[in-house]
Amino acid sequence: MLFHKILNAMNSTKITPQQLADLKHEFANLMIGDMSPKELFEFAVHRVVCDVATMKQEELKDHIDEYDEYAYEILEDYVTDTVGSYECYQEFIHERNANDWIDD
Repeated sequence: MLFHKILNAMNSTKITPQQLADLKHEFANLMIGDMSPKELFEFAVHRVVCDVATMKQEELKDHIDEYDEYAYEILEDYVTDTVGSYECYQEFIHERNANDWIDD
């Protein structure tokens, strides 16, 4: 009950813009900290999809090319069901993951 009284008192407190920014940051930390690895991955995927949702094809291509110069062509082949594209995509992912230890 004391916890709820403290919360009710806090609800009426006016906070500064910096405190509001800090509160948002702390909430994000709390929310992300409570996520399972699967939930965190799904959240990240959703966030990236939202970031690129309004991009036209050429803008998306440029964005992907900035990330990896080979990714757009491989992904385009994969989503258009080009023959052999699944295997190529899987090899691309495998090579990226195999190089993780080098980057660390």
